[in-house]
Amino acid sequence: ARAHARRRSCVRQLAPRRFPTGRHSDEDGELRLVTRTLDWEGYVRLACDEIRLAGASSPQVTRRMKAALEDLKTVAPPERQAALDRQLSLLAASVRRAYDEERDVDAALAVDQQGIGSGEDLVVDGPGAPVEAVTEDRS
Repeated sequence: ARAHARRRSCVRQLAPRRFPTGRHSDEDGELRLVTRTLDWEGYVRLACDEIRLAGASSPQVTRRMKAALEDLKTVAPPERQAALDRQLSLLAASVRRAYDEERDVDAALAVDQQGIGSGEDLVVDGPGAPVEAVTEDRS
């Protein structure tokens, strides 16, 4: 949990910043060194891919990841939204492959910063009043 929060914090700080080009020049402007650098998509993939792939069957992981990605969308500029949308789409697809029951998919994709069932799918608004009515399928 702590590693997830740290990773989210790091990517959140990167979201609005310019990245180095990897091109280094001397004081006369002569290009002297070119180094490999990560772009925004690279940082997002580094933060998300392995955890998404390994944690697709863990609701705690998927809830926290969805919450983190949606939070990042609030601070990332428009030109960086596509990488986050891609991860949200991949997360949803991974969860759908992991669960047969649609209600389980919905629960695993509920936004929950803590991942422990404190998302909108379970919390109440006021004493005992559900935020959203749950209907039972009685077929």
